[in-house]
Amino acid sequence: MSSIANELPTDILLLIFQKVQNDYNCLYSCALVNRAFNQAASKFLYRRVVLSPRFRIILSLTNPIPTNSNLNSATLPRYAKYVEIIEITGYLPPQPPSNSTLSTTILNAITTFENLRVAILTPATCHEDVFTPSLQHFASLAPIHPHLRELEVNTSCTSEERAPTLVRIAGLSKLSIHSPTRAILELLPEWLRKLSDSLTELHLKDNCGSVTPGVLKSIIPLLERNIRSLSLGLSYSLADEDVFAFLRCLTKLESVELRYYWQLKPPKSRPNLPNLRTFTACYANRLQTRNEVRSLCKWIRRTISSSPIESLYIIQDDSSSSSPGDSDDDESMRNTGANVSFRSIIDHLCCRHTDTLRVLYMPTAYVGVKSLKKLLGCCTELEEVYLCAGSHALTVFKKCAPSLTKLHTASFDIRNIRLSRRRVVDMELVTAIMKHGPPLLRKFSVNGQTWESAWKRTKDNTFALTIHKQPKLTFPWDREPKSGHYQHHQHQPEGHQRQQVESALKSASGAILSTPSTPRALTPSGSRLRVRFSEPGLSKT
Repeated sequence: MSSIANELPTDILLLIFQKVQNDYNCLYSCALVNRAFNQAASKFLYRRVVLSPRFRIILSLTNPIPTNSNLNSATLPRYAKYVEIIEITGYLPPQPPSNSTLSTTILNAITTFENLRVAILTPATCHEDVFTPSLQHFASLAPIHPHLRELEVNTSCTSEERAPTLVRIAGLSKLSIHSPTRAILELLPEWLRKLSDSLTELHLKDNCGSVTPGVLKSIIPLLERNIRSLSLGLSYSLADEDVFAFLRCLTKLESVELRYYWQLKPPKSRPNLPNLRTFTACYANRLQTRNEVRSLCKWIRRTISSSPIESLYIIQDDSSSSSPGDSDDDESMRNTGANVSFRSIIDHLCCRHTDTLRVLYMPTAYVGVKSLKKLLGCCTELEEVYLCAGSHALTVFKKCAPSLTKLHTASFDIRNIRLSRRRVVDMELVTAIMKHGPPLLRKFSVNGQTWESAWKRTKDNTFALTIHKQPKLTFPWDREPKSGHYQHHQHQPEGHQRQQVESALKSASGAILSTPSTPRALTPSGSRLRVRFSEPGLSKT
């Protein structure tokens, strides 16, 4: 096993670790194998650096960097070169920089990360001056700092005092502003004029109450040449007619995200976006009447009717719309009350977008049995589908889905069943769907539980479709600080670490040995290298 680990070239290791880049337990175990494994795994362990302190009732006067953050270790010279993304969210302490080292720590980290490409500065609470030195650094180094391409900020960086510094940052290709203030909107045209040659994505999110029709008209000449992706949050100052008129001027748009709210006066025209490929519709409250659902569906149909849509996302973005299976309380709220069918959306997709639709994301939009049959029968180009349906959805999917030859990911949130039955899934049905269903289906989820499958070579030199349950991955910065990922492993016995390393090596070796000259009939996905570092739960030949 050690010989295999020593002979693997770096390029192959990077391909292997790319498949498990979100599994930090596996990456940490692989980093203990040898120097080559450590170097390749560190590239993914430190590609993203996150500081996200949890809410605390008692103010802490000690180190503001929690133990579950990788910020401190990422500043070491051997790891700093791997950092591409820095994300600062959560509840930062409110002490001023004179009484806290946090502002200096963030600035030192940013100056150390020479390959930093993305900066996300969106804390829930913080002192108003915590990011001032960092913004000044970005602004001063912008002309000779070619790596910083994406910036995401919120009100912590857009106040009247900091907005003039913020708009000096140049060279961005993606700009996201959460809850834009009047101060930043007044300077936005000037900033967009500086970014007109490089900016391709502009996202104004969350509370956009200060965005008026006049603001949209002032930035149209600055966006119509290069902008490809656009987002607009909730603004009661904007009517649908204002938004659609704004979108019609941006003919090169390929991705749009809009926030829906009910309006008394419907728009008279349509956006008519000939290049639109991705549309995201966000709505806040759970819709419980037919009129509410009908109004939302009509608004979506009007927006996408003249566009070759490939991906459609319908997202309920309030606190009660968390992902399926998060908690019993959330499941109880989603599983009770009326589930009004979004039938008109399915009818529209089957009528206008059957040849182009690839991704359909409707995890909270209920779909009836007839609509589900129609969708699976008409939209044969689907690759990913996320639906909310009734108790017979899996049976219908098993019968109708085999014709979807390109489908590789399917997810269902089953409604109108007892809460005690949401966690009980028929494994025979899941196995039958993944074995005899769509030939490329590799990921299947029901009520938050996920199964994955892969073709593997057996001892008798044949191939078997191995199905196993995928555990829910938790990032180190999302865990309790006292049981942080890195500290947890540092206190493990040496024998336990050796077992983890041997298990990771064995899994990598098995994946590599199973890849040579596989017949195309037995590997629907071709000759891709598939790595699984967990033991399979089911094996069907």
